[in-house]
Amino acid sequence: MMSLIRAFLGDAFIAAFAVFVVAAVAGAAVFLNLTKDGARPITVVVKGLASLQFFILGLAANIVYGGTSTNYIVIALALGLSGDVFLEVSEATVKPKTWFFVLGTLFFAAEHVLIAVNLIIANTEIWLPSLIFFAVSYSVVIITVLSTKPVVNKKMLALGLSYFVLVCAMGGCCFGTAVTSYNEGNLSLMIGGIFFIISDAILAVYRFSKPEKFSLNTALIYFYYAAQLFIASSIYFAAE
Repeated sequence: MMSLIRAFLGDAFIAAFAVFVVAAVAGAAVFLNLTKDGARPITVVVKGLASLQFFILGLAANIVYGGTSTNYIVIALALGLSGDVFLEVSEATVKPKTWFFVLGTLFFAAEHVLIAVNLIIANTEIWLPSLIFFAVSYSVVIITVLSTKPVVNKKMLALGLSYFVLVCAMGGCCFGTAVTSYNEGNLSLMIGGIFFIISDAILAVYRFSKPEKFSLNTALIYFYYAAQLFIASSIYFAAE
């Protein structure tokens, strides 16, 4: 009976997936348009609503297709949603910006660690491909960021590059999982991890370079939402 329900809901999920993607993209577009005039309380609301789409998508997929082994993905998406809100609040408020920024960064760091740790526990064979991917991706990120001659104090630059250890480690674990235990779910997770690295690399270049280029902000937003949507969808694709 459950298999029949899942078969029926499969088409419904694909339709829902399309709706959530459109909603996230539309929300991101509205957010980008609003941020041309700077971050404001309304941008916090719009960013939160746009990010809510990937969380709901992951939650729905986990209820129908997932289980205890994929609960961590839903928690990770919730952490990402929280990070989005806090980081945007840090941009929209006059003070205290630092605490909101730190909280947002910690939420994203927790998302990366949670995904990486769970993938390592689930499959200890991912070490070699994960380490290779980590070394390559982290090197590319460092070269890319430093080649832009970042206009930022050394402490902030060091913190940024330290954060990339976590996001590249997460991406590496997603890559290692897809290589050693291939299925469509792990492939979706790997794409999400790679897009996350690309998004954060663009963010670093955008924030550390002067003057800031709005086109970079547009690219990083869409790569970011694509990353979270692929991570959320991995639950569904793993069950196919």
